[in-house]
Amino acid sequence: MTEAVQVARALDWAHPIRLQSLREEDFKSGRYRAMAVHRVRAAADADGRPTAMHHQIVAEPTSVNLPFVRDAMFTGGVDFFTTTGAADSPYAFDDFKLESTNFRSGVPTMVWRSVGNSHTEFARESALDELALAAGRDPVDLRRELLADQPRALRALELAAEIAGWGTPAPEGRARGITCSSFLSHSANVTEISIDGRGRVHVDRIVFALDCGITINPDLVRAQVEGGLLFGLSAAAWGEVVLGDGGEIVTQNFDRYPIVRMRSVPQIEVHLIESTEKPTGVGEVSVPSVAPALANAIAALTGTRIRELPFSKTIKIA
Repeated sequence: MTEAVQVARALDWAHPIRLQSLREEDFKSGRYRAMAVHRVRAAADADGRPTAMHHQIVAEPTSVNLPFVRDAMFTGGVDFFTTTGAADSPYAFDDFKLESTNFRSGVPTMVWRSVGNSHTEFARESALDELALAAGRDPVDLRRELLADQPRALRALELAAEIAGWGTPAPEGRARGITCSSFLSHSANVTEISIDGRGRVHVDRIVFALDCGITINPDLVRAQVEGGLLFGLSAAAWGEVVLGDGGEIVTQNFDRYPIVRMRSVPQIEVHLIESTEKPTGVGEVSVPSVAPALANAIAALTGTRIRELPFSKTIKIA
């Protein structure tokens, strides 16, 4: 926009201006999703009841790059967009501690669709599945206990699990992973996967339950959720921008930055929960659920826990 205005001004506003960048220029000149590293420790008692969680985050603040809202979103050295999803988790632990540390990478960053939840939910939901395994608990049952004071999130969890057939054996060669969230609205995601003879993971089915209050336009809500799931799948599976030794952007087109294609789109089922509560957000709610649900499914099927995004660094996604 700024360049177009400068060109138009140089031509005395006499001509309409169309400004179009090469894809390579676009990849090199944009701002990027901030990097983040998480450490999560959790505990359960002798009966397998979850009791404590300690969540540590190191990330580059993004709200400081926003006009108007910077002072409201970055206070006391804490970036709201880094901690969202961790500071406002729907789960109730007897003891919970969150620590956030800021760092500067030198790479221009900006907020990303689903902001901090895009990485905090990956860490949180992965850790909950690992806690369930260590405590000898079913992942849904463990989450159900932690959501006792969150009836809307609990309803989404139970509906997604019921429709996806959680608790019944998955088809031969398949496994399921689950996540739950109260990000903007209340939702749950069950992802079912398989692995082919070449060792590639296929995302076969996603069941997504959503309580977003009064639903004004159900088709629009479903479209937003479906789009968010595919956006999240692209990012979780392959979304990586590589920098060279000198800081130059190596990833400059979609040959190095794949996005999901039609052949890889899973069966998606979006189930809207009837509610009389006020309408809440739908445009970002499904994005952060994809990576942890997929990681939990991969762990269930292979026994391998993936802790680094994108998944293509560890395993092939078909």
